[in-house]
Amino acid sequence: MAETSRLLDTGDDNPPNTSCLHQPPGDQESLSKLHGSSIDLASLRTVVAQDDSTAATAQTSEKTPPVITETKSRKHSGRLIRSLAHWAPEIISLVISVIALGAIISVIKALEGKPVRNVFGALTLNGLIQILSTILKAALLMPVAEAIGEQKWLWFATGPKRLSDIGEFDLASRGPRGSLRFLFRLPHNKATCLGAVITLVSLGLDTFTQLVVQTQDCVIDTKGQAMLFRTNNYTMWDKNASTTSSLGLDSQMNFAIFQGLLDPPLNATANLPSQCISGNCTFVNDGVYSTLAICHSYKNISNLVDRTHATLQTLPNSIANLSYHENSFSSAEVNLTDAMYTENMPLFQFEAIADLPGRIGALRASVFPCIQSFSGVRISNSQIQQTLMATTPLARICKKGWNSSLPPYYSFAGNIPAFPGIDCSPIDSPLGNKTVPAHELSDGRHYIIPLEHLHDYSNYSDANIPGRASGPQKTLYYHPLCTWTFGLGATEAIETVLRQTFGSQKKPRLLAGMWGYYEGEYWIRLLSEATKKNQVDSYMRGLVWSMTAAVRRNGDPSNSPYLRGTVQTTETCVQFEWKFLLYNIALIIAAIFFLSFTLISAQNIDSQRSCWKSAALPLIWCGLEGITQAERPVDTKEDIGLQSRTLRVHLVRKLDRPEISNPRPAIHPSSEKEGSFPIPTKSKQRQQGSDVGQEFDEEMQTKGQIGRWVLEKTEKTKDSRDRRIRRWGGKLSNWLPI
Repeated sequence: MAETSRLLDTGDDNPPNTSCLHQPPGDQESLSKLHGSSIDLASLRTVVAQDDSTAATAQTSEKTPPVITETKSRKHSGRLIRSLAHWAPEIISLVISVIALGAIISVIKALEGKPVRNVFGALTLNGLIQILSTILKAALLMPVAEAIGEQKWLWFATGPKRLSDIGEFDLASRGPRGSLRFLFRLPHNKATCLGAVITLVSLGLDTFTQLVVQTQDCVIDTKGQAMLFRTNNYTMWDKNASTTSSLGLDSQMNFAIFQGLLDPPLNATANLPSQCISGNCTFVNDGVYSTLAICHSYKNISNLVDRTHATLQTLPNSIANLSYHENSFSSAEVNLTDAMYTENMPLFQFEAIADLPGRIGALRASVFPCIQSFSGVRISNSQIQQTLMATTPLARICKKGWNSSLPPYYSFAGNIPAFPGIDCSPIDSPLGNKTVPAHELSDGRHYIIPLEHLHDYSNYSDANIPGRASGPQKTLYYHPLCTWTFGLGATEAIETVLRQTFGSQKKPRLLAGMWGYYEGEYWIRLLSEATKKNQVDSYMRGLVWSMTAAVRRNGDPSNSPYLRGTVQTTETCVQFEWKFLLYNIALIIAAIFFLSFTLISAQNIDSQRSCWKSAALPLIWCGLEGITQAERPVDTKEDIGLQSRTLRVHLVRKLDRPEISNPRPAIHPSSEKEGSFPIPTKSKQRQQGSDVGQEFDEEMQTKGQIGRWVLEKTEKTKDSRDRRIRRWGGKLSNWLPI
């Protein structure tokens, strides 16, 4: 009785983790007694007592509330926890691969758009990415290899398989060569094929990780000062070159005029003065600013030509009596009168009669001070880039009676600040930085009066302002950067030089053909050629571009703040290419799916076996069952491989069940005596032996005793599809170096 109770109660509630063969000594002793050649009376009493005990236990269980569901749930959760514990190293390894991927993203994101530099000492960015990529790859492949090893046991647990498949699984878990071979040899094992594909695809992981880091030329801020010259006031003239009749022009503007006529700049910004040591600069306020400049206008006035004479065409007498004869060209300053001398009068204006394309015609061109407003200015590759937003002419201001001894000048005051954010509203009295006095024109524009001539100037149109006759005009005060002035000396000096260049009213500049009268300089010849090609507008643009550069370079220091910016340099910078990172992300997701699928399959297919993974010891420990010595060639590796292809084995659990053999003759109940024990009949004895074995199996399973796991030889099965796949896969793989 005690021995049988020990047989039924020695099992442990927790199943073993690593043993292939698990039979406690107590159970082995009990089984050896039950395997005897005969059954004595004591043994039969033990069996009957066991039946009585089982019945009593059943009666007791009927009175006890059922806890079957709770027990199963606890066992299931316990198995899940133990399974996760078995796979803890692989799960941690996958977590490490995810962390390595996150580290790669963090490093590249932190350095994106920055110059390529060493990260730590001599360690470059590519070197750091290579280290993290190696960690990611190693941490990714370890759980994949272990899951392939576990798939090997699941493969044999699902039914009879070829013994040679063990070698294919073993090679697949070792690296790319075995994985490629596995895809040809066992393509119908789709789960393990996924692991093999992951192993093969991981060969490109380092390459795609390096492709994530790209480089490109970028512009970054650096030390230095960026400046673009501009001005609100231009008052330059040369006192030493002045005469009693006119003010002298400064040398820089004089040079700019002739450079514009003879060698004009390629574009409006080519000659602009700036400071940018790197050749790449950006400026504040998104490059929005305004500056004083020289502008021009051009108009075709061929409709004014008098064509009365067939060989002599002239402009009206009021236009300097210009005439055209044969191949001649003539130009001169426009004859001004008091009626024409208004605030809209340009700095200089000339007319010319010439051989225009297709007919004899005339043109009128002028230059005048203006305000130019720009946006988006920057310097790139030493070239100034900007967008012209608006052009505002300045008003011509002179003392009443234009023949005054004081020369005219140009001015404007209003809502056109030098830089954004400046308050340009006027006030009635000077306060703070609004100290520049201004008066109003009849058209509503305001102009400033130089302080030294505050009481000498009153423009023609002032008399037409309502209320002006009743008293002096009201004075307003502006911020200096909202006022614009082209000074007296500069105005007179430039007018004098341009009059001499293109011809005065009394002496026009002439250029005649080979039969006519010749008089004219080289720039007049260029102008004549420009008229024949209808390019006078381009000719005038070159002139004013050059003059504007001189104005901006030599602005009045008291009101000419620079447009300041940031110096930038072109360097090789890091660029993040996200699309190549999808390769790594897809590999990690596939590895997580493969490991999860293997773990769930192990629970569903073979939950009582521990996780052997890719371990080799279970093969040695379990051995092969049902294989004779003649079927175990030991000569060469090739003999073993050839024989393994013909064997079918199945991973099974073998339980040593108790059996009752050699029963004694039956004793009928009628012949029982007191003190004797009835001997069961043969049919009852067989039934009793079967019941004992079944109870043993159930009890062993209940108490977690899994017996011995063995690879048992089975009979060959007819599976034409499996045989066909293996045959063609083997032939194809033999042609490959795998």
